[in-house]
Amino acid sequence: MSIMDLIPRATSGSKAHSLTGRCRAAMSGRGVNSRRGRGHGHRHGGTGRRPMLEQLEVRRLLAIATETVTVNSATLATDRSGTYFSGATTGIPGTTPPPSWQQADRAAQILHVPAFDTQGGTRVLVKTELVYRADAVTQFTDSLGPVSPFFKPDWSIENTSASGTGTLTALSPNTQTTEPTGRIMLANAALGLSTSLTSVLPTAGSGNVELFLSPNPRTIDAGTTLVLSANDVSVGTPQSQMVTNKADLGIFSSTGVDFALTGSAASNFSLNGGTFQNNGGVQAARRGTVSVVYSYVIPEARITITPNDINAVGDSHTFTVNVQRDDGLPASLVPAVLGGDVLELWHSAVLP
Repeated sequence: MSIMDLIPRATSGSKAHSLTGRCRAAMSGRGVNSRRGRGHGHRHGGTGRRPMLEQLEVRRLLAIATETVTVNSATLATDRSGTYFSGATTGIPGTTPPPSWQQADRAAQILHVPAFDTQGGTRVLVKTELVYRADAVTQFTDSLGPVSPFFKPDWSIENTSASGTGTLTALSPNTQTTEPTGRIMLANAALGLSTSLTSVLPTAGSGNVELFLSPNPRTIDAGTTLVLSANDVSVGTPQSQMVTNKADLGIFSSTGVDFALTGSAASNFSLNGGTFQNNGGVQAARRGTVSVVYSYVIPEARITITPNDINAVGDSHTFTVNVQRDDGLPASLVPAVLGGDVLELWHSAVLP
């Protein structure tokens, strides 16, 4: 709740709606109820007169602020093949978590953006700004094992045959046909909203990452080791979106929203001839991140009582109670978007 403050302050220049009555005012909905009455003084010193009201203003202090939330993809227990992508272990710049990597073609992971905390209705969400992106990476890897980081860069294929010549061939996906381009891996990632909103938020894509074998096929002579060293990383272009739709802001304030991180990876190859010692292959991973800036206001109200006067005991004192409010919303955003009062700053609390 806002701090209550009692401040002597003039009210000139405000858009006030004047009401005459006793020193009380009760707000009912968007209006004000008041009654006219008498204020009684008492003798003070030898005059029997004293200042009764000092043109006081009571106001709840206004707060306009932002709150930022960031949600990153996580490496799961089943993502053994995706956890190792880190600049410290791969040598690929820009791949160190967070966000954490996960297997590119696993089931979708949900990134949940938590609801904005209205703190019991005292904070009003007026705008949500989102920045989100998806990344993808692929690399020739070796020595996949049960312990993190699960691999070392480069794919080593040893032909242990004494005389047989072997070949490594990149194949077109789901076929036994030699891939004309020599491409041995194609992967990508995407991050899109999975909660239904009125506002349209486009999906963020990583773009493709690829690995190639050249020449294709590749010969591995008897008693030799073929080492493949290559990687490809794509940091997707961030999507920047702003949500001001009143119904959508209600969803952000009540349940929050979900984003789904998806991806695909296509790799096909064959090893023929020779006798091979092979502990590696081609791996691909994905990751995603969502950053949300919640902009909110705390509506405020103030009451002024005038005029200041001096009266004797038994004299009537007529006073005016001015009740004003400021919903904290810019006029440019209301009423169609947020349902505000269309007025900037202070104005009468009695509205049409």
